[in-house]
Amino acid sequence: MTNTEQEESQDNGSGLAFGATVLERLVLAIIDANPIVSADTRQQRLNAAMKALIGKKATPHPLYNDRDDEALLFMARELHKDQCQQNMHAFMNRNNPDADPPPKIRSHKALAEQVEKHFFGSTDPQARYAIVNRLREKFSGTYQRKQGKGLAVDHERTYIYRAVEHGYVAETLEAEGLRRICDELAEWGVKTKL
Repeated sequence: MTNTEQEESQDNGSGLAFGATVLERLVLAIIDANPIVSADTRQQRLNAAMKALIGKKATPHPLYNDRDDEALLFMARELHKDQCQQNMHAFMNRNNPDADPPPKIRSHKALAEQVEKHFFGSTDPQARYAIVNRLREKFSGTYQRKQGKGLAVDHERTYIYRAVEHGYVAETLEAEGLRRICDELAEWGVKTKL
């Protein structure tokens, strides 16, 4: 794997990709509070700002306030629940050869269909189909790999980790620190939007 692929995967040796750094979240808060008429996307503006600040582009991650990210985390919680139910069934019936078959683990497509109804609720069949396929591909990592990103990342495992094992205390402390920085910047006339 090249250095670029390692940077783009943001892999910490575990095959997991983590979210935005505190600095990236601060830069996004400034970008969001200062819209400009430009063809550049939010990600492109973030990459340009990070390159100017620290000499390299932002790490790849779902951008905050991304509707797909919330849907993907919901899929991860549901998949984790399915896996736990199957494991519990196996444990409870380990000495019972006549036990009912274990509960099935839903496919990425079935989870994406459920999430589409819950989060998007599109009435157009073509839009539903497109949303389900996009979510399914993002969850499996196919979507990112088609763009040459996250090659060493286990996307399914990353979403499950973020959904069920994530350290919310650390995130809360980071958010409080970020809010304080934004308050300090406001005193200097720098607009931010968290």
